Amino acid sequence: MSQDPVEQSLRETLWRRPLTAEETARLTAWLAAHPEARADWTAEAALSQAFARLPAPPVPSNFAARVMQAIEREDLAAARARLKTGQLGWLRSWVWVPRAAAAAVLLLAGALAWQHGQRVRETRALEKFVAASEATPLPPPEAFAEFDTIMRIMPGPTADVALLTLLK
Repeated sequence: MSQDPVEQSLRETLWRRPLTAEETARLTAWLAAHPEARADWTAEAALSQAFARLPAPPVPSNFAARVMQAIEREDLAAARARLKTGQLGWLRSWVWVPRAAAAAVLLLAGALAWQHGQRVRETRALEKFVAASEATPLPPPEAFAEFDTIMRIMPGPTADVALLTLLK
């Protein structure tokens, strides 16, 4: 059998139906260029004509019933698949139990690690506070004697009354 695309397309067309006049002309031109393939083409044409003369196979008497059974089987298989993957289908299998247990263990380990980290951070902050309070002593009480006078001399920022009236 040749790998020529022209011959292959003509051969496939001949298998399906008789060649048209244009296709016969193309075949004749191709056979003129390839005379060694003429015997193969003669046998191919005779075989295709013999197949065309064969009667169509009879349809079994229970053909419609078999088709309906096949459709029902497909519908049942689809319904089972929907049931398995439906809203509660995942509960029917026990695959989720080890996964849920592993997730719970990981969640617990994460919570314990976070709690331990919080305690370590609090301990370090407390140690820093103690070290800072021991390093710098409190000022003597005389330093606070004039506190009220200093606060009267340096008043804090006052409200801008004009701006507040504009905003109303």
